[in-house]
Amino acid sequence: MEIVAVLADIHGNLPALEAVFRDLNKVSPDLIIVAGDMVGRGPQGNEVVKLVESKGCDVIKGNHEEYLLDIINMKLPAKWRDEPEWRAAFWMAEELDKESVSFIRALPYRLCIPFMPSFVIVHGSARSTNYGLGEWLSDLELSEHLKELDASFLVCGHTHLPMYRVTKWGTVINVGSVGLPFDGDQRACYYLFKFHDNGSIEVEEKRVYYRIEDTLAAFKTSGFEKEAGIVADLLRLELIYAKPFLVQFFRWAKASKSPLTRESLEVFLAVGKKF
Repeated sequence: MEIVAVLADIHGNLPALEAVFRDLNKVSPDLIIVAGDMVGRGPQGNEVVKLVESKGCDVIKGNHEEYLLDIINMKLPAKWRDEPEWRAAFWMAEELDKESVSFIRALPYRLCIPFMPSFVIVHGSARSTNYGLGEWLSDLELSEHLKELDASFLVCGHTHLPMYRVTKWGTVINVGSVGLPFDGDQRACYYLFKFHDNGSIEVEEKRVYYRIEDTLAAFKTSGFEKEAGIVADLLRLELIYAKPFLVQFFRWAKASKSPLTRESLEVFLAVGKKF
């Protein structure tokens, strides 16, 4: 029997990742795959990259690796460095050392299990790191993504929402998020796949407790909280409630023509506006 662990969307949350690795020590998987977004939306991206690399994980790029590389490659206007919406991203890009940047640059966009080529791992989907797969898609819609990758098993992340869907065309699994779950459960999420000798595949969703207080403390000690401003406030809410706030707030602010300030955030929370 071969055991494969797939995790995604760590987002610079080192305490959550450390808890997952402690949990993985109990099963000693033959292969650990990180399906993108090691970095972004969190204060310890560089340390996360170092830990992932030290564990010998197979890793693919996510959209947040792309974002930070765009900043490093100076593809974004330098003046955005002082914009409330972008200050956090620039800080997270600058926090990465040269070795971590080199590691991220070399990452592929998809992987297959060596002993089962039709078991394919991507971050979002075959179409884009930003195009996520979730419960809102029909079996027929999911089948299109399976066919595009010639996959019988398609494993992804990006949405921060775990999903396990068996269709007549194949199986699609979203492994959720280690560092920022959005399903209301604060615990880190990842999946185990057990490939039995008889050809069957056993799938298990794993949830792992960690001290969110340690992650929030890193917001302060790293300097991220001070530099990121309103973005740090929104990410703190996402950690505490395990629900999305960042994108929803920015959409609300744009629609209502509200400034990106803490005062606007208080109004947003009071209104309870969702998009």
